[in-house]
Amino acid sequence: MIRDTELVGLCQVIARDSGMEVTVGGTTSYITSDGNRLNIARMPMTPEGRLVAVGLGFHEVGHKLYSDISSDWGVGLQHDLTNIIEDVRETRDLIQDRPGAAFDIESAVNWYQAQGAYTPTNVRSAIRALALGLGYVELLGFPALTPELVTAREIISSEMGDGFLSLAEMILKKYPKMLYGKEGTAESIEMAKALCNLLEEEAKRKEEDQQNQNQPGQQQEDESDDSPSQGDPPEPDEGPDDDQDTSADHNDQGDAESPSESDTDEGDQEGGGDQQDDSPVSPDDGGEEGDEMSAGDGGTDSNPSTPDRDADQPGNDSGGQHGGAVADNDKGLSPDAIRKILAEESDFGDMRKLALKELDRMSNEIPDEVRACIPMLPRSERFYGDDQLVNESNAITATSRMRAKLMGMLQAVKRMPERFGTSGNKLSINRLIKMATGDPRIFKKRVDVVSINTAVVILLDASGSMAENDRMGVARDSAFALHRTLTGIGGVSVLSAAFEMADEMNYIPIQLLCTWGEKPAPMNFGVTTGDYTPTPWALWYARSQLLQRPEPRKICLLITDGVPYGWNGIEADTVTATTRLEKDGIEIAAIGINLPDVAKFWRNNRTVNNIEDLPSAMFGVMNELLTRTP
Repeated sequence: MIRDTELVGLCQVIARDSGMEVTVGGTTSYITSDGNRLNIARMPMTPEGRLVAVGLGFHEVGHKLYSDISSDWGVGLQHDLTNIIEDVRETRDLIQDRPGAAFDIESAVNWYQAQGAYTPTNVRSAIRALALGLGYVELLGFPALTPELVTAREIISSEMGDGFLSLAEMILKKYPKMLYGKEGTAESIEMAKALCNLLEEEAKRKEEDQQNQNQPGQQQEDESDDSPSQGDPPEPDEGPDDDQDTSADHNDQGDAESPSESDTDEGDQEGGGDQQDDSPVSPDDGGEEGDEMSAGDGGTDSNPSTPDRDADQPGNDSGGQHGGAVADNDKGLSPDAIRKILAEESDFGDMRKLALKELDRMSNEIPDEVRACIPMLPRSERFYGDDQLVNESNAITATSRMRAKLMGMLQAVKRMPERFGTSGNKLSINRLIKMATGDPRIFKKRVDVVSINTAVVILLDASGSMAENDRMGVARDSAFALHRTLTGIGGVSVLSAAFEMADEMNYIPIQLLCTWGEKPAPMNFGVTTGDYTPTPWALWYARSQLLQRPEPRKICLLITDGVPYGWNGIEADTVTATTRLEKDGIEIAAIGINLPDVAKFWRNNRTVNNIEDLPSAMFGVMNELLTRTP
């Protein structure tokens, strides 16, 4: 259940569901290369933002649970196709295990489709759209991509031919039979490789066609050099015998002889023009060679005894015309163009990149003063330290002194299940039959009783300033004693965390010392001092934890020297975070270590110089705060 209706609450649900680390903060959204961390930029939870964020969240959950990201997905087009096929397959698996995700994922797909993100415009995008469309439309049943699938088929058929389209669709028809879970990633890679191999074979076939077209084309070039149209008189010894010998010599050279090499041996190629006229010349040959060919392409005579390797191609016209066979074979793409498609990577159809781009766009529209008031979810990790750093005997002494009085202060009103009585405002229809048995309790009502029902987050400042005058030692012992005291009171749930940071981007500022329901140990609290004091981040972390708890009373206890430090405006950010927590019904109390600076930020505060002062300090900050009904 999402008790926090903002982005932070959504991200916590995603994190719990997938085991992925999800954070909220900064001005950009990103996913780490290992796929283990998703950060969403700080922004309000608008309907559009929720749609994109939820779609991205489920998408990444699917990859986390069902994709083998450690395998080699290839490069270029193979990588893109593997990613698209995996998107379809892991979405199928996610919906199978979590049917409720289908609505959110389809809504995101429909939204991107309406933005034109899936509309192909050329062969490169059409091949990707074909893989995406067949998966979403035919396997997942998302009809919104039907127009894009039709367009992709038309482009591929026009540029590559119907035969290529049929073979590509035959490969993609394996979608329904793909394996469940991470084992299916290998099949996605194989399907992508098969599509790339199909393109590579097409490029090789076009190269062979061009080579066979260039070979007779060179003969025509030689003829054009000696033709009367160029102003040169014919050779006196030209005759059928020379024509026959020259043709045989040219055929012996085969494809190994390039056009440039033929230019140096023009004398050996003379007389071969009679076999050239009915061989189509590719318009893609281009360059000087194409210009020279066009100069000698004046005749329409053909030799019917000469075999033509392109004669059986659809649309092949006799008489040396350039249109028919070449237009169908090449479909506007040269071998180099096909290999360029194979080598290039594209964002087309990549939901991750589409979502991150949209989230960044939304974040950039948020003014800084608005962003500062939006809750964030900082990075956190579990901490294990040195048990020798905590004075356990002093903490136990302080624990026994605090526990008895705190029980009364932590009382909260708790609503019990329905009960029935002889009077009331709500009649229980189902209990009317009880009247026949002499039971007059036919009115239902709820009973509110006083009980201890409280959630507490203890935040321990572990910044560099705590190293002065052994403040860290007092703070460690106090945090351990408080956690131990509260854990021993029935109805109280406690979490303790330390906070400090070295830099804003690459550091984990929240160290989880002891979580809900865990028995505290001295080793958990053996933290040492770090550098900066990101107090606002610690407060946002406490908020995110407390709003997920079912207890009606929620308390944040800060143990700090009271001086936030880390970036410009951090003190204002601390005030903003404090105000938001109080607005959300979270009560804040602060224990200052050696310094009274906590009074600048939190009204309910006390200062301690050693752990012996802790019990009286706790009574002071909690007396006014906790004895009133929430």
